[in-house]
Amino acid sequence: MQESEWLRRFPRWRSQIETLLACDRPPKGSSIEVWFPKPGETFGEFLLLDQLGHGAHGCVYLARQTSLADRPVVLKVASLAGQEHLSLARLQHTYIMPLYWAQDDASLGLRALCMPFFGGASLSRLLDRLADVPPARRSGRDLFQALVDATQDERLAPPVQGPACRALEKASYVEAVCTIGACLAEALDYAHQRNVVHHDLKPSNVLIAADGQPLLLDFHLAQPALEPGQILVPWLGGTPGYMAPEQEAALAAMEAGEPVPHRVDGQADVFALGLLLCEALAGKQPPAGAAPARWLRRANPQVSAALADMLAKCMAHEPAQRYPSAAALAADLRRHLAHHPLEHVANRSLRERWAKWRRRRPHALIGIFLVAALVTSCLVIANTMRQRWLEAERALEEAELEMEAGRFQWAKVAIDRGLFLAADLPWRGTLVGDLQSAAVVAQRGYLAEQLHQVVERLRGVYGADGLPGAEAQRLETEAHRLWEQRQVMLEHDPGRHWSESQVKQDLVDLAVFWSDVHLRGAGDGGRAVAAREALDVLLEAERLAGPRLVLSREQAKLARIVGDGPCLSKALKNASSLSPDSPWEHYALGRIAYAAGDMEQADRYFTAAIAADPHALWSNFYHGRAAFALQRFDEALTAYTVCVALADRAGWSYYHRGLARSKLGQDELARSDFDRALALDSRLAAVWLDRGMLSCREGRYDEALSDFERATAERADAQSVAYGLATAYAGKGDRAAAQEQLAKLFALQPDHQDGR
Repeated sequence: MQESEWLRRFPRWRSQIETLLACDRPPKGSSIEVWFPKPGETFGEFLLLDQLGHGAHGCVYLARQTSLADRPVVLKVASLAGQEHLSLARLQHTYIMPLYWAQDDASLGLRALCMPFFGGASLSRLLDRLADVPPARRSGRDLFQALVDATQDERLAPPVQGPACRALEKASYVEAVCTIGACLAEALDYAHQRNVVHHDLKPSNVLIAADGQPLLLDFHLAQPALEPGQILVPWLGGTPGYMAPEQEAALAAMEAGEPVPHRVDGQADVFALGLLLCEALAGKQPPAGAAPARWLRRANPQVSAALADMLAKCMAHEPAQRYPSAAALAADLRRHLAHHPLEHVANRSLRERWAKWRRRRPHALIGIFLVAALVTSCLVIANTMRQRWLEAERALEEAELEMEAGRFQWAKVAIDRGLFLAADLPWRGTLVGDLQSAAVVAQRGYLAEQLHQVVERLRGVYGADGLPGAEAQRLETEAHRLWEQRQVMLEHDPGRHWSESQVKQDLVDLAVFWSDVHLRGAGDGGRAVAAREALDVLLEAERLAGPRLVLSREQAKLARIVGDGPCLSKALKNASSLSPDSPWEHYALGRIAYAAGDMEQADRYFTAAIAADPHALWSNFYHGRAAFALQRFDEALTAYTVCVALADRAGWSYYHRGLARSKLGQDELARSDFDRALALDSRLAAVWLDRGMLSCREGRYDEALSDFERATAERADAQSVAYGLATAYAGKGDRAAAQEQLAKLFALQPDHQDGR
């Protein structure tokens, strides 16, 4: 527009217009023209990459800021007359494009505004991409995909991702538009509180960033609210089709040189936002004269009556009939998204109100039916609870009977069932406490029973020569597991089946056995450490069960190994003052003598134990072993026969009797005992070995080979297996196989006499 035209239109402001235009006019004789840089050029510290947009008074570029790690930024270059930088500098909000930096170049008459580069695309570009999809058929995923498509070829564009993008994909199209509207309304309210009115809200001035968040752009027309009668207006503008009536009236008055007729404030932005949301939901703006709410619902049936009324209220002709503030509009949009009643709209649709109530309380109807069903089912539930109570009581009675019979494992099963039945009973009373008390007793009895069973097994192998390493380690591990449970066994009432003295006696035996196996399993380098650990266990056993001669003898032996003088002195002192006063003491001392290799002394102790208690299983057993070691095989056979009578379900008793019979030349009877032992306990590796050797003597080499293979599977001693296999192969005439086994034997034990 020529200067004369400005002066004709605004004669009252003649002096101000002349001053303003003089500031922007190049000096006389100067060749300076308005110039905007091109992509590829440098503007200050910025390398311009692409032109993102342009207008009559400025251009927007994608640039790199070379002074700050080449970060991508948006650079807006415009004339010095604009005041956008002053507006943006006052606004720091999540949904308003922030300003990094502003700089004037007086020589070029330009101002550069530096803003972050968030990627994304303007809302107008997204709506253009969705133009072929009817608004009623659009979804949030369509909007998300349009954002992805719009940015996929842009330079330096960040990936389209983030929580807002994921929410956008899952939302309906109406929910997505309402979310954008709520964010923009909050941004506008923030600006209005600082007396900044945008004046140019439209889809092209809304950025949907790559993270899915909307941002309000372009504050070049922003200024404080205009008051009625105001004459000196620094600038005013807007986009036709998006201006509120009072804004259009103010613009017309300014062009006519008249004062502003009506107040132009944040209500104008509320009008423009309502128009923007209406366009996004319907695909176009409502025609002039149409009722916005009715027209919008016809254009997009997915728009509810409440939402249509909200936008119609925004677009009311009179500012007083619109939302009182952008914050009120944002709150109603948020309430609509959360399916709550609106505060500033009448919520006239009962159907919609009912649907919102259902969405807020998706299980409410189910609850109503459940309440009705609850009244009917109370008697059934009460009867069920009563039955569970009675069953839990019966489980307790069953557990007590099982414990009386010594079947603690089955008692535990009954107690667990009772606790399960009583767990959720509302009137449990003392039932759960009784069940828990019974569980403690059953657990203690079960552990004591396990302890006794394991100790009975360990007594059979205590001090045994040639005990396989794997089996010894397994027994040591089992003994250690039970030893760790010692406090549980002793801290409660022992019950009638397992007296406290019996448990303590078993624990002493367990400690003696474990210390013996632990010490024998340690190598030369770890013998002192193993002896120290074994000594600590024996001391703990003495603390639990009191001084015992067998414990003192074992402690003295271990104290010598570790060099613990005080412990040795105390052990010897206790040993000198204690004497065997029971069959068990004689038996235990016999075991110590047996382990030390003093078979004569051991046999005397075992004989004394048997004299005091002829039915003592282990005294008879070790008497047989001592006699066997002394080659008194008849005595051994007699002792083992007593063991078979006392423990006819124990495989080891038949095995040892078979060994005695084998030494006496009773091979058929020996084989019968070996067969019976394996039928009772197929894990006895020694039985497989000795039966194999017996088969070799009888010339039954194939059976011998089978037994030796089974012994290997049961982790028998590798030297013994190799010797047996060599014997069987030699008997069969397979010299090569026999030599192969002998080679294995001598590799394991070079000085094996029988092999030589």
